[in-house]
Amino acid sequence: MSRNNWSTLIVIVLMLVLAVAVSACANTNNTNTKNDSEQKQAAENEQAQKEGDEGAGEEQQSEPPRRGCAACHVKTADNDYSLTAEAKSRAEGHPTKAPDGTTMDENTTVETCLECHAPGNNGRGKSAPLALRTIVHPAHLYSEHFVANYSGNCFTCHEVDNQGVFNLLSQKVETNEKGVPKTVPIPGMIAPSERIGTAGTPGSTGAPNTSNTAGTSGTSGG
Repeated sequence: MSRNNWSTLIVIVLMLVLAVAVSACANTNNTNTKNDSEQKQAAENEQAQKEGDEGAGEEQQSEPPRRGCAACHVKTADNDYSLTAEAKSRAEGHPTKAPDGTTMDENTTVETCLECHAPGNNGRGKSAPLALRTIVHPAHLYSEHFVANYSGNCFTCHEVDNQGVFNLLSQKVETNEKGVPKTVPIPGMIAPSERIGTAGTPGSTGAPNTSNTAGTSGTSGG
């Protein structure tokens, strides 16, 4: 092969190598651009999700915590969460009238429930198979709806006095965003049944109460 032919061949090979190199660079740039675009989009999506979660959290926190039986146990346009409806859902033969003649309906209060379900003897209610506390404490604290959706806890239903006694909140409590009551003493607050009356009265445990303070610290109302 002549010298000119070799020169021509070398030039052709170099041109091919250069073309391949240019093509490879172009593909690399396209890949990098695509990766950069995908990463940017992912970052934007993550930021949007974060802002959405924060916004949802702010929206949830905008409603004050619910405190008091009547803050949750009411009849709405969609469902009946009243105390009467809750009782009938668990006991079809539940009485329709309280011992004092009060009709059991969507306006029934926890005071009416305690006419029968105040603590009696041997763990039973005063005139019912179970005391109210034996029912509502596990029913609430083992409820994912109560704990997760409403952030329910002891203070949802109770207020603690200066001796550590858990009083029952029978009415809806108006609070600020931290659950602190706007009015004190809280209206509708019920002392634990053991602190009310003597033997034979609602909430009696079978022995007269001689003191309103002794031996009751930490007792849960209802």
